[in-house]
Amino acid sequence: MTSILRIVRVGAALALLVGVSGWALGRARFGASDEAALAKVQLELQQRIDAGAATLGAMSEQITREEAAIRRMPRDQAVIRRLFDIVGAALGDAEGGRTGITIYDSDSTPLAWGGRVLDLPRERLDGPAALLVASGGFGPSLIRVEPVPAFPAPRIATVVVEQALGPLQSASEPNDTFLLPTSLVAVRVRARVGDVPASDRPFTFVIPAPGGGALFEVEVLPADLAAARAGWRSGTWAAVMIVLAVTLLLCAGPLVDLRRRTNKSTVFLLTTATLVVLVTGARAVLFFALQPFATAGPTPLDLLLTTLTMAAVVWLVMDLVEHRRFARPRPPVCSRTTGAMLTVGLGYLVAGVASAALFWGYEDLLRRVVADTDLNLLHFSLHPISGSRFAVEFALVLLHASVVWGAAVLIRVPAMLCRTPRTNFWRLLAAGAWFAGSLLTTVLARTATVPVPLGPLWVALLVSGGAALALARGNGRIRRFSQTARLLVFFLALLAPSMAMYPSMLAHATEAKERLVAMEFGPQAISQREDLQRRLQRAVDQIDAIPSLYSFVFGGNVAAPTTDRAFLVWSRTDLATYRLTSAVELYDVEGRLVSRFALVPEYANAPYRATGCNWEQPFDEVSAFGSSERHVLRTGRGICEGSRRVGSIVVRVMLDYRTLPFISSQSPYVESLRTNRAAPSEAVSGRDVEFVVYGWSRAPLFESETSVWTLPDPVFQRLVESREPFWASIDRDGDAFRVYLLSDRYGIYALGYPVITAVGHFINLAELVLLVMVLDATLLLASTVFSFTALRTPAGGGRGLLREVRSSFYRKLFLAFMAGAVVPVFILAIFTRTYVARQLVAGAEDAAARTVTTAQRLVEDYATLQQRGSGVVGAIDDQILVLVRR
Repeated sequence: MTSILRIVRVGAALALLVGVSGWALGRARFGASDEAALAKVQLELQQRIDAGAATLGAMSEQITREEAAIRRMPRDQAVIRRLFDIVGAALGDAEGGRTGITIYDSDSTPLAWGGRVLDLPRERLDGPAALLVASGGFGPSLIRVEPVPAFPAPRIATVVVEQALGPLQSASEPNDTFLLPTSLVAVRVRARVGDVPASDRPFTFVIPAPGGGALFEVEVLPADLAAARAGWRSGTWAAVMIVLAVTLLLCAGPLVDLRRRTNKSTVFLLTTATLVVLVTGARAVLFFALQPFATAGPTPLDLLLTTLTMAAVVWLVMDLVEHRRFARPRPPVCSRTTGAMLTVGLGYLVAGVASAALFWGYEDLLRRVVADTDLNLLHFSLHPISGSRFAVEFALVLLHASVVWGAAVLIRVPAMLCRTPRTNFWRLLAAGAWFAGSLLTTVLARTATVPVPLGPLWVALLVSGGAALALARGNGRIRRFSQTARLLVFFLALLAPSMAMYPSMLAHATEAKERLVAMEFGPQAISQREDLQRRLQRAVDQIDAIPSLYSFVFGGNVAAPTTDRAFLVWSRTDLATYRLTSAVELYDVEGRLVSRFALVPEYANAPYRATGCNWEQPFDEVSAFGSSERHVLRTGRGICEGSRRVGSIVVRVMLDYRTLPFISSQSPYVESLRTNRAAPSEAVSGRDVEFVVYGWSRAPLFESETSVWTLPDPVFQRLVESREPFWASIDRDGDAFRVYLLSDRYGIYALGYPVITAVGHFINLAELVLLVMVLDATLLLASTVFSFTALRTPAGGGRGLLREVRSSFYRKLFLAFMAGAVVPVFILAIFTRTYVARQLVAGAEDAAARTVTTAQRLVEDYATLQQRGSGVVGAIDDQILVLVRR
């Protein structure tokens, strides 16, 4: 009792210290008032701008020192290559890829560039050196414009150095207003243009440029400051409650010592109940501690903590049930009378009913867990390393163990009534009654509730029966085992339930994947044409909602159209949300192109003048790209200010199966614009689904992989006779696939996944063994730490294992053999992976350099042929498109 009081006092003192420290750090971080926080934000932004301006100034100075080389451009191609090298050297590893440099000639044509850059309008390139802020496709940027030579001498070139300030956020005006993150809150920034007076709103200030003048205006919302303070307080309370939860767990140490030493059943029962209360109480405290951070439902960490608690409670109850066999007074021996036989038979019948009901409910829970997660729960590999995936996989292993051993405890409960003699009669009676109860429950549950796979269910039931038998026969013997043997038994106790539940996981994962294909992927594929029209209509509605759209077409350079204005329009629509293959074009009042952002390539930009301010009826234009045809929906309207037309806008959307959400695009450029979704990793469910579109001639029109399935005659005949989708088993190159087939008047849509082979199952099980080994080692380390910190007489665990290894020559020899066999292979694998990765990167860089050189030469030839009016421009266009796609 004294030890527990000491732990409680220390834990309470630490919790108080953490709470006071969190309050003090929060006050130092945010200040005593909103005005103090505002001053901190202003100081941080000023320091960031000063540091960025100094960096950009040093880079621009390094470039302008090459004035002699710039004067020889653009005639000397060797000089151009030299300038690209200079730009690359000036960039180096600056700011992790957030910096870019562009060199323009006197006509504002980019000659050399590197990093992340914006297309600046010509009016911003003329004039003296300037520091400004603008927003484009890569977000808000700090930009330094440096003429060569210095103003007011005639400009022969312009050096533009820019540095991204933050991610792209929504803006109410083009290139004017954006959100900028700081260490405290995200602030609203408005670029200052000319002598616009500063706003007189509260919590607003102006950031001056290092050389004088206002650079931009910043507004901090008090609601954002309040939310940031509330988040800090939530984190402080979470830290305090975590300390309290650890205190509760450490209080279990003296109780474990007392439980191991006592011979009294009452004390053993009370300490067990108290340990259960402490463990569940610690979990409850951790639940409330982590609740503010679980905004989207239970997190993987919550699941792992819950299953750890379940496993601890099941172990305590199992130990209590088995301890009853040896506690005084011991249960009486069953007499071979009718009453005793009925009692034992009824007890094991109820145990069979309870264990079967437990597994039936668990199967239903597994089905819902597998359906609700996007992880491939059959992927047990340690790669890729992901904390959330490890938490889910470890939680499932512990959950399997808790359910299987919990069912084993239910089977062992009747043994507490009386001790059955070890004869075949009593064994057959117990096994038969338990089997009858389990069979009766599964039959009734199958007719009354949602059916579950019976084969996997009975595999788990039989394993739980074997676990109960192991408890009956091995509990006394395990006390005489060495520490190594005990750890091996503990490892098998974790592994066997996971192996038993593997058939259930396979059945539920297969069902979930086929449901995903049939309910989501299939409808998305067959309805893409209708979805394209609907999203185009949604996009034009979103464009209509943009305030002051007319400002996007003023001041543009029709001689060199940019992409930033059209990109801002594109990024605010469903065209960007669903990364559709689309284009947005802005034209001035004369029909000349001002800005164009396009994922749909075009050969030429024809002038366009809308006839009215309303959208035209979308029509399907057939555009030729080489020898293929792709259907593009097009619409447009005039941009009007009042009743006066000041420009035009055109929107194009192309039917492109690569834009389906479940397909990783084959275009790196398209992938770079997918802000809403990353490419799926190998641990994501549905990643192995392939997609093929066939014409009614059975010729493939599109395939997501490098090969397609050959549609057998019976399958094709069924597609012809009915429009109902169906599943079929189709072989391809000796591999079996499950393929979901749909059809409409345009063609046939096939989505399939490979069936796991016997070798694949063996690989999965081998990965499962390794995963359980990692979990076992982690639990062993945790138990060793707990033993040293909380127990007066440390238990076995890591300490006992170390003692046995030190005293055994054979164990030392085994560890030496494992180290000599495994460690060199592991080191070789790391070196091989590093070497191959470096070779691949070097090869990719070399190929990219050759491609850029070839593209530059083709662009130069293209410009020359355009000036001479050659008729072979289209052929060079094709070569340029091929290089761009690379």
